[in-house]
Amino acid sequence: MTRMTVGDVMTRDVVSVPADTPFQELVRLLAEHRVSAVPVVDRERRVAGMVSEADLLQRQVRAGGPLTGTLWGSLWRMRFARRSDARTAGELMNAPAVTVVPETTVTAAAATLARCHVKRAAVVGPTGELVGVVSRKDLLSVYRRADAELAEQIRFDVLHKTLWLAPSEVTVDVHAGVVTLRGTVEQPGMIGLAGALAAAVDGVVEVRNEIVADTARGIMHHGVHTVALGDSVTEAARRMRAEGVGALLVHDAFGSAVGIVTDRDLAVKCAAAGADPGRTDIGSMLSAPLHTVDADATVTDVLTVMRQHHIRRIPVMADNRPIGIITEADVARRIPAAPAGRFLTRFYAVEAETSGRP
Repeated sequence: MTRMTVGDVMTRDVVSVPADTPFQELVRLLAEHRVSAVPVVDRERRVAGMVSEADLLQRQVRAGGPLTGTLWGSLWRMRFARRSDARTAGELMNAPAVTVVPETTVTAAAATLARCHVKRAAVVGPTGELVGVVSRKDLLSVYRRADAELAEQIRFDVLHKTLWLAPSEVTVDVHAGVVTLRGTVEQPGMIGLAGALAAAVDGVVEVRNEIVADTARGIMHHGVHTVALGDSVTEAARRMRAEGVGALLVHDAFGSAVGIVTDRDLAVKCAAAGADPGRTDIGSMLSAPLHTVDADATVTDVLTVMRQHHIRRIPVMADNRPIGIITEADVARRIPAAPAGRFLTRFYAVEAETSGRP
C-alpha cells in the first residue's frame, strides 16, 4: 500500500546558515524568511544542528534573571551560561540535530518529532547533506487531502490491490476525512483487516467499519424469541405481537429447542381450521424437526439448507444454543439478484404444490 513520505510534504527551499553566523544575522534571517528555525550546516552542507527562536531568546534570559549574589542567581547563570554568552549559530544551536530522510513515512516522522519533543526536523540525503526541513505543520498537511482522493486510494490500494475485493463487495464513503466501509466479505477476519488498513491511509481521521461477514452470523437477526411446549396458540400470538416477530422457537421443559412456529402456522393450522386458540397447544402447530445452521456457515450454505427443506426462516446456532434467526429476505439481500430470484421461484413453486394452490 502506498504511504506518504517526508519527501511528499517537506519544505525543499530551506534557509540554512554556517556555524559562524552571528546572532544579529540569525535574527534578521528568521524575520526576513518568516521561519522560526534554521539548520546549521558545514561546508559540505551536512547538518550540524538547528537554531531556533527559542535558542535566541534564551540568550536574553540573563538580563531578566535573579539578582547577582544570590544562590538562585548563581543557579540561574549556571543553567543559561552557555546560551547567554553565545554569539554565533554554532554556539546557540541544539546539536546533534533531529534528522529524517525523505523516504521516512509521515507517520514515522510524526513519531520522531513527538519522541524528541521538537517542532521540526532536518531532512538529509545519503551523506547527511541538507535537502529540506519537515515541520509539524507539514506533517499535518496530509489531513487536507480531498475526500475523493482518500476514497480512491482506499478502493484501489486497500480493497482491490491488497484484499482483492470487488467494488460490489465493499463500498467506501468519505466525508471530512471520516471513512465509512459497508459491504460483505467471506471471512470474518477480513473485517478488522480492512478497517485497520483503511485507518493507515495518510489523511484518514476515523474509520467507521460497517462491513459484515458473508456468514450466517453476519446476516442474522440477533436474539431469538421462544414459547414453551404446553403454551397456547393465544399465548404464542400475544408474544409475536409484543416482540414484533413472525416466528418463535418452541422449547421443551429442559430448555432445548424442538421446533419453530410462525405466524403463518397460527393462521393456517389454527384460525383457518376453526380451532380454539386459547385451548390449542402450540405443540400441535410447530414445524419439526428443527433445521438450523451454524453461525459460521456461509450464506451459500444457508441458502442450500433453506432450499432443501423449503423453509422461510432458520435459527442460527453457536455453542449448541440459538443466537439468532435468518429469513428468506435476509438471504436475498446478500446474494446476486439472479440466484435470489431462482431461490424464491423454486420455494413458492414447491409451496404451491404441497398446499394444492395454483
